[in-house]
Amino acid sequence: MGSSTTAPKMTLAEFHRIEAALRQELLNFLNDLEPIGSSPEDTDVWDGVKLIDSKLVVTELRPLVKEILDVLFPLKFVRKGGYDSSEEAVNHLLPQIRKWCTESVSNDTEHSTNGAAVAPPST
Repeated sequence: MGSSTTAPKMTLAEFHRIEAALRQELLNFLNDLEPIGSSPEDTDVWDGVKLIDSKLVVTELRPLVKEILDVLFPLKFVRKGGYDSSEEAVNHLLPQIRKWCTESVSNDTEHSTNGAAVAPPST
């Protein structure tokens, strides 16, 4: 999966309206996952394992967020090494996604497609 550099089409105001529901959906998803494992008695085999692995965030949460924002958030939003809890993961990701949303929808007469400025079709 490549990283996306396209900003979401959602404005900041729109994001604020759905943020609480998005937070809850992400928490529910992460909390429903089966734990990676537990340490067998008298061992520390799993002590260093993060509950929410960064790869899981990329492969599972990123597409879930895409369903709502219609674009994959950049991979740089994900903390390397993972998170100790569902709450930590969501609390780290949502502020970055919020900042990523635009202040308003552009009304420019030109728009950009694959790096090239393209005028809208004339009617």
